[in-house]
Amino acid sequence: MATNFSAADERAILKAFVNSQQQDIQSAGKAVIKKAGQKLQAEARRQVRSNFDSPPPGLVKATKAYFYPLASYVNNPVKFMEGFETGVTIRARTWLVILLPPGKAAGFKRPGKKGWKGIWDKYGKHLQLATVGNDVIALFVKPDGSKIPVYKLTKKPVHLKKRLNFHEAAEKIADQIPDQISQLI
Repeated sequence: MATNFSAADERAILKAFVNSQQQDIQSAGKAVIKKAGQKLQAEARRQVRSNFDSPPPGLVKATKAYFYPLASYVNNPVKFMEGFETGVTIRARTWLVILLPPGKAAGFKRPGKKGWKGIWDKYGKHLQLATVGNDVIALFVKPDGSKIPVYKLTKKPVHLKKRLNFHEAAEKIADQIPDQISQLI
């Protein structure tokens, strides 16, 4: 009776061991990469919430994470978000409509898809326009006759400062991946 393993048996044992180790490494890699994608998605959403006053829920939820066997992909398809990552100058074709702090405090909202036309349709009979330099200020006339400056209309370019930094967050998370995988295996 043979009690020793043959060379073929040893190769089969080694192959089974290596395969199980490889599966462990792949499982650890998948888990860490998925978690990294979730962390980046959460960080991107946190940055949007903390850098904008009352961001619309759709703007926060627009950041999506997609998971593949050995990759995570995080994307925000909102076209203008890149401007807040790099800083950008906005030039209006006609008038750029800016909600003023007193208007926000009075409950007015930023212009929607209809822009100034939507604002005028809703509040036009209560608005009075005043020229200040090259700009126009829309004043809301209250029933008592007092006026609140609610919108500024300007043709001047407006520079938006850099408010978001998704790339830095992605790099920090990516730098942690090898250590996280090695801790799991």
